[in-house]
Amino acid sequence: MVKNMDINTILGLIATSGVGVIGFFLKRHIDRVDKCEKKIEECAKKEEITAINNRMDKFENKIDDLRNDSMRREDLVRYFVDINKKLDDIIRGNYDRK
Repeated sequence: MVKNMDINTILGLIATSGVGVIGFFLKRHIDRVDKCEKKIEECAKKEEITAINNRMDKFENKIDDLRNDSMRREDLVRYFVDINKKLDDIIRGNYDRK
């Protein structure tokens, strides 16, 4: 059988097989690189999400601190009503220090 094939046919088969093998391993390598790139992108996204969540937690803590440190409107109105009542008592002469 080999006697009927000439040298060009044999070299063509060898070259085609070599290109096929090289293509197979090249494709496999490219697929691995693509998977690694996707994992890196996912990690970057996770880090960004973590950073955003941390910033949101800080803002929530600051809002809670602001709520704890500030006076509510109702309390402020009550305070001014008490002050006005005391001032009215002083003006009328009815104020006793307690």
